[in-house]
Amino acid sequence: MPRRHSLSGSIAAVATMAVLVGVMLPLRSHLEIAVVALVLVVPVVVGVVVGGASSGVLAVALGFLAYDLLFIPPYGTLAVGRAENWAPLGVYAVVMLLTSRVVDRLWRAEASSRESETDTARLFGLSELLVADRPLEELVAIVVRDVRDAFGLSAVTLLMPEGGAGDPGGTVQVVAQSGRTLGPDELELLLPTAGSPSRLRTTSRRQPTGEGESLESVVLTVGDRPVGLLAIAGPPLGRRRRELLAAFANHIALAIERTTLREQAVRVGILEEVDRQRRTLLGAVSHDLRTPLATIKASATTLLDPSLDLGREERAELVALVESQSDRLERVVANLLDLSRIQAGALVAELELLTVGELLAGALEALGPAAGSVALALGSLAGRALSIDRVLAIEALVNVLENAVRYSPPEAEVTVSAELAREGRVRIVVADEGPGIRPEDRARVFDLFQQGGGSALRRSGGTGLGLSIARSFLEAQGGSISVDETAAVGTRIVVELPAAAPERLGEPAGERS
Repeated sequence: MPRRHSLSGSIAAVATMAVLVGVMLPLRSHLEIAVVALVLVVPVVVGVVVGGASSGVLAVALGFLAYDLLFIPPYGTLAVGRAENWAPLGVYAVVMLLTSRVVDRLWRAEASSRESETDTARLFGLSELLVADRPLEELVAIVVRDVRDAFGLSAVTLLMPEGGAGDPGGTVQVVAQSGRTLGPDELELLLPTAGSPSRLRTTSRRQPTGEGESLESVVLTVGDRPVGLLAIAGPPLGRRRRELLAAFANHIALAIERTTLREQAVRVGILEEVDRQRRTLLGAVSHDLRTPLATIKASATTLLDPSLDLGREERAELVALVESQSDRLERVVANLLDLSRIQAGALVAELELLTVGELLAGALEALGPAAGSVALALGSLAGRALSIDRVLAIEALVNVLENAVRYSPPEAEVTVSAELAREGRVRIVVADEGPGIRPEDRARVFDLFQQGGGSALRRSGGTGLGLSIARSFLEAQGGSISVDETAAVGTRIVVELPAAAPERLGEPAGERS
C-alpha cells in the first residue's frame, strides 16, 4: 500500500487552514458559526488524505483552536462567551474526529483496492507465461525481472537443479538473476551447509542482513516436488506482500514445469523422428542397395560360368546390365553422401557464372545412358548466364531428371524447357508423361523419404531422397523447386535459378576447387 507521511499531511493541513482562515476572517461578522465549522472540514480532509489519521487529528486540533479563537466571541480568547456557543464547538470537535477517521478508512480501502488491482494485473501477466511458447532461458529471465519489479527488491536470483527441473535431488546452479548479484556467502545462508552439495528443499529460509534488508529463499514447488528456488534480497515483506509472493511462486513453478515438459516433449519428438527416419532410410537403402548388388552378382556369375555358352549379344547385354546397375548403385551412394552433407551443415554454395546450356549439358552427362530419354527445348535462353554453384546445380538437376525418367513410360520423352521468370530469374521446367503426383502428396514430395503417386510409383525404385536433396542444393544457392499444379498430363517440376547480373555476363565461368 502507498505510504503517507505525517509531516507532509500536517503541512498541507496547516497551509489549507491558513488560506481558509485568511479568506473568512475579514467576513467573520457576516458568517454564521455553523458555516465556519463546515468550511473548516476541508483542512481536516486534506490532512487525512495526505498524511493519514495523525495529520487529521492535528488538523482537528488546529481547527478547534482557530474556530474558538477567531470565530467565536469574545475573539482572541479561549472563552466561548455565551453557553450556547459550546454546542457548535463540541459538535465540530466530535464530527471532525469522526470525519478524519472515516476519510482515513476510505482512503485506505481505496488504496488497498488499487493495490489489489495492481497485484491481480501482475499475477495475470505472470499467468500468461504459462501459455506463452518461450524457451526456458527466456522464461527464467522474465521471471526474475518481474519479481524484482513487483516487490521492489534489490536482488532476485533463480536457482535450479543442474539436471533440470526433473532432478530435484541434484545440486543447484544459478540460471538467472536480476539486480545486484548475490554473493556465495549470501547464497550459503539460504542453502544447506557450506562444503556440501546444495540441494533443493521444500521449505523456505529467511536471514536478516542487518542493513535494512533481509535475505529469503522461496522454494518453487509443483505438488510436493521442488523445481527451483528464488533467492531474494530487499526490504522485509509484510503479510500481504508475502502472500502475493507465494502466489507468484506458484505461477512461476507451473510455468517452469510446463516449459520443461514442453522441451522434453520436443526432444522426445526429435528422437522419435530421427529413429523413424533411420528405420525408413535403412529400409529404403537396404532395398536399393540389395537390388542392384543382386543383379550385378547374378550377371557376373553368369558371365564367369564356363559351362554356359553365351553369345556375343548375350554377353554385351549382361555387361550393359552390370554397368546400368553400377550406375544406379553409385547414385544411391551419392545421395546418401549428399544427405550426410546436408545434415552436417556442410552445404556451402560457391557461386560462379554458368550458362543454361552448360548447366543442362553437365546434367545430361552426369545422368549417363538415361539421358537418351531427355529432349531439350531451351531456345534463346541456352546462352543465358546464371550465378550458381556448378556442382550443386548439376547434382540437383540430375536428381530431378532421374526422377522424371524413372517414372515415365517406356519410350516416352522427358522434356526440359527454359523461360524467364520474375525478377530476371530463369525457370527450368522438367516435364514427364508419367502418372503424375497426387494433389495430397505435392506439399510433401520434397521432404525426406517421401514419394508421390502411391505404391505403383514406389515399385519403380528410389529412396525418396532425390527431390529432397535437390531442394536443399537449390535453396543453398538462392534457387527454388516446386511442382506445377496446372500440368494436365504427367508431372512438371519447376526449378528457378538466379540469373547473373548484366554487368557480369562477360565474365568467364570460374573453376570449382
